[in-house]
Amino acid sequence: MRDRLFSYLDRLAEALERDKRFWLVWFTLLYLPLISLHAIRKQYWFDEFFTLYVSRLPHLSDLWAALGGGVEANPPLNYWFTRGACILLGENPWSVRLPAMLGFLLMSVCVFRFVARRCPSSYAAAAMLFPLLTSAYDYADEARPYGLLLGFTGLLLVLWQRAVDTTRRAPLLAALALTVAAALWTHYYAVFILVPIVLGEVCRWYVRKRFDPAIVCWLALGTIPALALVPLVRGANGGVLAHAIRSAGFWAQPSLEQVMRTYSTFLAPAIPALVAMLVLLALTAGREAVAPRCDVPAHEMVAAAGFAAMPLVVGAFTALFTNCYLSRYVLSSVVGCAILFGFLAASCLRRPAAGLSLAIILAAAFFVARGGDSFVPRPVPTADVLDTEPDRSVPIAVANPLIFTRLEYYGEPDLRSRLVYLRCPAIAVKYPDFVPDIAIGSLRYWAPLRVEEYRSFLARHQRFRVYSTAIDRLEWLVPELLRDGYALRLVAHAPGESLFEAVRTADQRSAGAVTP
Repeated sequence: MRDRLFSYLDRLAEALERDKRFWLVWFTLLYLPLISLHAIRKQYWFDEFFTLYVSRLPHLSDLWAALGGGVEANPPLNYWFTRGACILLGENPWSVRLPAMLGFLLMSVCVFRFVARRCPSSYAAAAMLFPLLTSAYDYADEARPYGLLLGFTGLLLVLWQRAVDTTRRAPLLAALALTVAAALWTHYYAVFILVPIVLGEVCRWYVRKRFDPAIVCWLALGTIPALALVPLVRGANGGVLAHAIRSAGFWAQPSLEQVMRTYSTFLAPAIPALVAMLVLLALTAGREAVAPRCDVPAHEMVAAAGFAAMPLVVGAFTALFTNCYLSRYVLSSVVGCAILFGFLAASCLRRPAAGLSLAIILAAAFFVARGGDSFVPRPVPTADVLDTEPDRSVPIAVANPLIFTRLEYYGEPDLRSRLVYLRCPAIAVKYPDFVPDIAIGSLRYWAPLRVEEYRSFLARHQRFRVYSTAIDRLEWLVPELLRDGYALRLVAHAPGESLFEAVRTADQRSAGAVTP
């Protein structure tokens, strides 16, 4: 029975091998509807509001000025694409997230093309599905540059592979340079995707005993347009990064533990893929391998391994220069892991039936693990304790900047008119997660947000409300009010949130007190 099933699957896989477009159409029909539904139903979060508000600016010169002023530590390309999508399709969650969704799709197609050039297409399909099972999929519909950067990473790999394999490569080399430029204009850390390609070229040089200057020169040529971004980099360094470098308690400081956590976070959801490969390996053990051996050039294996090792490279760089390491900055490492997975599966299993079975299992695992998220509606965030607020005349200072931006966008007009965020970088930097306080201080000049300086607000208000979610590493407002001599009376409380009445006492510098 098992032999007949494997024989049938072998014939089916060989038939599909004749037209590789089947896999790309099949993947698109699986991915796009699910990610689109998820994008439509998901609410924006703090970082996405920066993309939304900056891309709304009326003129491109305003957008450039906002980025140069340090409102965002990213280049402008993603904002231009978001702006274009909203002009064509109207502003909605789907259009705002469309560049990320298409970027992730481009990355997936390029992983398939890269692996399929060396291995049977069923194994290339398994490699294409692999990122769907990693945490990289969480960024596939996030209105940030990461999905777009993944797309440029995949495209860069495919263009490099084709340029190496052909002699008529002038158009490929030009496209290679344009892709490098586009990646650098999408995210500053895109410079690190050049490292694996350079390592691959060094490997080619070692194997061939001959240097290929054309590829290296065109890669270098692609970095020249990034010189125009220098003023924006200075603006970014003058904001969040300047504080991160000086901070001793910053939560995102680089460390070996942070790097290892990146791998566990990215790859833990993909464990079913590895288990499926081992099961198929056991089922096909001892049987004749009817698929051709996966013949991968050494330079491609080195490049894929270089991408997989990117967290180590970026971790070392940030430890030396920026003191700020975030896992999402090295999402491109998932591309290398996916390619290595495809190569490994094809080399070990070496049978069309096994490759087809692996692709089917991964697709089913993705649908089971992620499909439900796309169909379950997500409620609009609310602050339950604010519904019990009897006094509608006093302002409400929101202690959590992440919550403030969501309440200001999704809340009722009556509530939004009373919300305010009080910022004070000098106080915020004493807390581990000070970045939102500094970032929102820059965004206030370009977005309809009521953000005021802490001291000036206190000078004008003797009485107001404070909404707190008690996240110690982020919220400094309540303890600082107590130090400044305000009495806090608990007005309402619910799990994870509290509403206080803040009243200035006669002696503002006396110790504060919280009263029930």
